[in-house]
Amino acid sequence: MNRGLKLMYFLNLLLIVLTILAYISPFVNPADTWFFSFFGLGYPILLIANVFFIFFWLLTKPVYAIASVLIIALGYKALIKTVGLNAPANTESGLKIMSYNIGHTKYLFDLENSENRTFEFSEFIQKEAPDIICLQERTRRHLPLYEDIFEGYHLYPDKFIGTAIYSKLPILESGNLYFDTNAHNATWIDVEYNFKRIRIYCIHLSSNKLKKFSEKISDVWDDGFFILDKYNLHAVKRTEQIEKILEHARKSPYPVVMTGDFNDIPQSYMYRLITREYNDAFVEKGTGLVRTHNIPLPGLRIDYVFHSESLNVNKLEVLKVEFSDHYPLLSFIE
Repeated sequence: MNRGLKLMYFLNLLLIVLTILAYISPFVNPADTWFFSFFGLGYPILLIANVFFIFFWLLTKPVYAIASVLIIALGYKALIKTVGLNAPANTESGLKIMSYNIGHTKYLFDLENSENRTFEFSEFIQKEAPDIICLQERTRRHLPLYEDIFEGYHLYPDKFIGTAIYSKLPILESGNLYFDTNAHNATWIDVEYNFKRIRIYCIHLSSNKLKKFSEKISDVWDDGFFILDKYNLHAVKRTEQIEKILEHARKSPYPVVMTGDFNDIPQSYMYRLITREYNDAFVEKGTGLVRTHNIPLPGLRIDYVFHSESLNVNKLEVLKVEFSDHYPLLSFIE
């Protein structure tokens, strides 16, 4: 084996070790150690690198491709959380639920052409016409705008906090779990659909403060260290927050849908806590390597729809519209 192939072989072995660390990440509470969380955050990139090595070795020394094939197979559960292996769903029956972090609309709606962008956003909502809309990062100064955009919907809460649920169905009961800021909450409502009650949570967990990352692609290296510095602190907060939400949801006498901006990836401890009790709609109906945030990282899925076992998801879609720094999720549940 020449020197170049030896280097590639060494890099492949190093990649396999890093991938194993990413597999361990969901099983380690970030409050105990920060170490594994970072590798879980990078799992989509590690997956792509393993696929690259498979093709590289198939073209040079095919027997060496076995290592990356085996490591991907070993992490099948991580794979299906990251890459949707389902055929595109055409069925659009069921309760139509949209979840959307609209934080960056505060910039669009304040521009000189804000009337045009507000109209475009309103047209988008009217076209999709969800039965339930779960919003994160509402802006206080735009509350009058929201009244016009979401005309015809029941609203909880009508006072200002970042999370809110707009419903075409009457809201039977409602409440809110408060966290550390007005932006981060778990708002919930009960509605009746097909003669059965469902409890719907609109969730926004502690943010990683990733805004800086998207400013300049040339600063990716520096921003990488910024992310690592902040990620674990907020991962611990998110674990505490999701434990509070799960404790509340266990007391629900009705099936549950949890949707929103969870600010963490599938290879995380927080995700594992949720999916021990609820199903991930993306695993059931998602297609391809998708991201729900417009930061240019492959597979950056931090917005979710989780649901009780007794509910069925007919379709899950990530809508690529550019009103905010997140993309809305659209799900059909019955």
